[in-house]
Amino acid sequence: MLRRLFYLFPAKSQVQAVVNELEKENIDYARMHTLAKDGVDLEGLPPATASQSSDFGAKLESWVWRLNLFIFFFVLAL
Repeated sequence: MLRRLFYLFPAKSQVQAVVNELEKENIDYARMHTLAKDGVDLEGLPPATASQSSDFGAKLESWVWRLNLFIFFFVLAL
């Protein structure tokens, strides 16, 4: 089972340390992605693509859950 974990760090050096630790634990570098606000240098860190930045999968999952709840309460009301 794949899980998506999000971490927030105040400094690039801390991010680099975590990336190094994850690599030591045999986490594939291609599965790590870093995001930052505009103007922050992420050189040497695994970049995120545009689709990963928008996190479409999480948005889709949220909409499916809302639709599921709507259907449940609609049927319950009947």
